[in-house]
Amino acid sequence: MNPPDRRYRPWHTRGMPTRRPHLAVKAAGFALPLLLIALLVVAYDHDCFGSLGWDGGEYLSAMAWTDVGVLFVGAALLAAPAAWRSLGVGMLVGGSAGILLGIAFLALLMVAIARTPIPF
Repeated sequence: MNPPDRRYRPWHTRGMPTRRPHLAVKAAGFALPLLLIALLVVAYDHDCFGSLGWDGGEYLSAMAWTDVGVLFVGAALLAAPAAWRSLGVGMLVGGSAGILLGIAFLALLMVAIARTPIPF
């Protein structure tokens, strides 16, 4: 007896879009870095770590290290089972987007400072 064909779909599901079972997990992996960065922004706004001597630079470096850490954790999750792999893919996309947006912001800031008529 031959094994069933995996590509076979019952007649009532033909023409319908296929399911994406791990799309929500990927979205959660993408949202995790955004949530961590948002928590750091709230901590900066309320000066939560001011008693430890944190100024703006420490918060900025914490945001950068958060993005780098998310990239490493996302890459490590690629070796895990399927649902965890999807979470890792989402984390890689979110961390990469965070790093690219940070680089774009720094480039925009440097261009703005270079074009400022105020002498420094």
